[in-house]
Amino acid sequence: MTLTAHPPDTATTDVRAERLILPAALITCLGNNIQLTAGALLVLATERSAMAIAWVFIATAVPQALLSVPFGRLADRLDRRRLCLACDVLSGVLAVALPIALAAGVPGPTAVYTVTFGLAVLSTLFLAASNALVKERVAEVRLGRFSANFDMATSAGSLLSTAAGGVAVQLFGPEPLFVFNGLSFWASAVCWLALGNRTAAPETTPEPATTATVAPVKPPLKRLATLYALTNVIITVSNVLIVVMVVQMFHHGPGTLGLVDGLAGCGMLLAGFVYKRVRRRHEDLRIALAGFLGLVVVVVLQPSIGPAGMLLFLPGGLVFGLSRIASRTLLLSAIDERRAGRVFGSANAVALLASVAATLAVSYASDTWHPWYGFGLLGLIVVLVAPVVIGTLLRRARG
Repeated sequence: MTLTAHPPDTATTDVRAERLILPAALITCLGNNIQLTAGALLVLATERSAMAIAWVFIATAVPQALLSVPFGRLADRLDRRRLCLACDVLSGVLAVALPIALAAGVPGPTAVYTVTFGLAVLSTLFLAASNALVKERVAEVRLGRFSANFDMATSAGSLLSTAAGGVAVQLFGPEPLFVFNGLSFWASAVCWLALGNRTAAPETTPEPATTATVAPVKPPLKRLATLYALTNVIITVSNVLIVVMVVQMFHHGPGTLGLVDGLAGCGMLLAGFVYKRVRRRHEDLRIALAGFLGLVVVVVLQPSIGPAGMLLFLPGGLVFGLSRIASRTLLLSAIDERRAGRVFGSANAVALLASVAATLAVSYASDTWHPWYGFGLLGLIVVLVAPVVIGTLLRRARG
């Protein structure tokens, strides 16, 4: 009775939400990746070290690590759509302030670190609110398909931003791209405006019936959050390693960096299509495990086979995308909508604290010895976490 009370309205709301959340995610990802790519290249041109690049990404990670939990709770109390809207509007203002600061004579690294830090604070609230909004607006039966489409949208944004962004930096410099980043945030805000308020009324659903529906045993939430957090760590560390490999190790310019990032984006885009087919025959835990192990193989091979290793970003993006989509779907399916902001906030906090430590360690290994050690350390982190966590979940499922 409870499940059939609002099927037409809920389905309509879910489809409308997907059609608006996906382009908002694509546009925001487009701007964020341009910001990180252009900022990292600007800092590298001045400082010329992997550690200097690492601080750009650490400036993103630190505020998210400290504020994700309280912002996650805030996202569970306030209107999530309005929070996303406010974050995008303010982020656009801050992004446009960066080229203005550079034109006023502020040193490049100082301006990049400061604006990156401010954007990271707003991004922290946005991540908690937007992930909780997905759980709120998308039906559980569609979460797997939505997760695949969501990652395809963000991968498309990454593909466009890095392929076009790297070339554009080489031709025009980073300042025009910073302006474009601000405009992208405002374009995303238009999507949140169009989404409108939620039409369904979850308060009318009897709580006992809902509880009975989700009563079957589900894997432990903390372990699922660990898998999701691991994918965030991989993204942060890989952003540093890509720049180190292309610019420092093989001495190529921003154009090549854009093409290599584009390969990774194509792989992640392809993962969305592959996941939809593979999920029909295999459970998400096994898909995630295969993706993580495949990523380890790619990471170890990349710095070992010379410049050809840059081509491995395509299969690397594919296997990482599969692990990312499966991990995200598992977590979304397990959490309670009313606590979605808190769960994603806590997962992001853990991920970003781990990202800071991993990024520093990988950068130190790359600068002190050889970039191969940085890649190898990332592979070791994945091997020590993913198979152990997934193995315990699979054993629990069998028992």
